[in-house]
Amino acid sequence: MGTGGFSPSRLDRMHEAMAAHVARGELPGLVTLVHRRGETHVDAIGTMAVGGGTPMRRDTRSSASRR
Repeated sequence: MGTGGFSPSRLDRMHEAMAAHVARGELPGLVTLVHRRGETHVDAIGTMAVGGGTPMRRDTRSSASRR
């Protein structure tokens, strides 16, 4: 287990599961954030718009995050 209680293999599984949503075209991209015991893990996958374009970044904000 890594620092902060994160398991690298579980983080990899989470990435694979989220990337599969993007690969199936369910959404153009996403940013996941997990925080545990003082450690934060952020993963950005895909693009900001359908059809490509600007890649998602760690600091990309969605309409859901602005509520």
